[in-house]
Formats: sequence, C-alpha cells, structure tokens
Amino acid sequence: MPQPRAVPLLVLFWALMFFAPMEARAVELQHTDNLRIQQIEREFALFSADWIAKINRNLISNQERIQVFFEDARFVGRYSAVKKESVSWSVKQVSYSPLTYIGRLEYLEWTFESVASTHEEALQGPFVPVKGRKVTELFRYSNNRWLK
Repeated sequence: MPQPRAVPLLVLFWALMFFAPMEARAVELQHTDNLRIQQIEREFALFSADWIAKINRNLISNQERIQVFFEDARFVGRYSAVKKESVSWSVKQVSYSPLTYIGRLEYLEWTFESVASTHEEALQGPFVPVKGRKVTELFRYSNNRWLK
C-alpha cells in the first residue's frame, strides 16, 4: 500500500512534466516572435533607406539635375530632395497571422531654391528650402520581403 505522501509527490511530478514544458514553449515562442519582429523591422529600415535613395535619384529635379528658370528678371535654381533627417518609419502587425505586417514610411519632400542674377550663379546656390510636403507611404510584408 502506497504511503499517503507518495500520491502528492506523484501528482507534483506529473504536473511538472506536463505544464513546465508548455510554459517553456510559450516563452520560447514569444522570444522567437520577438526576434522575428526585430528582423522584419531591420529589413524595413534597410528597405526604407533604399526607397528614399531611389526617390532622390528619380526626382525630375534633384541635386544632380537642378532646374533653372528665368522669373521676374532673375534666375531661380530649383531642385527637390528628401532629407534623411525627416524620415520616420514604423512596422505594425495587422492581424494575428504570423507574417502579416504593414510598414509606414513618412518623410518630408523639400523644394530648394537659389535666386541669382545669372544662370551659373543660380546653379551654384546657396539653396534654401522654400516649401515642403509631408508624404506617407504604406508597404506590405509578404513572402519574406517588403513589397513596393
């Protein structure tokens, strides 16, 4: 006949064997999810930097292609650019699906101008910001990559 203390020890042993691994698994899954989210955020940071560089390259008028106009008896040099300091981004999970994320990219697109008496001087600057517009873009994460 088993001793009365043996049953509680057996129950304790069974509980430890059954519940401890589940708790450890939950912590492991949460840790894995956190690492995955951090990886997705790192990927979006790189994607965002590439996207801003592409925008700056493809603007009709940029620092490499300054447009000069003759307005009101003076030359005006003009270009647009996104300054890296104006860029912010965030990543949000949009559902409980493990890989459903949206990346939000916000930045200011600035127009810079230089006013001068000659075409060459207008190209040289100095350029000052004359207007800016806030742009917000949303991107979807699918098949382990950010979609454009």
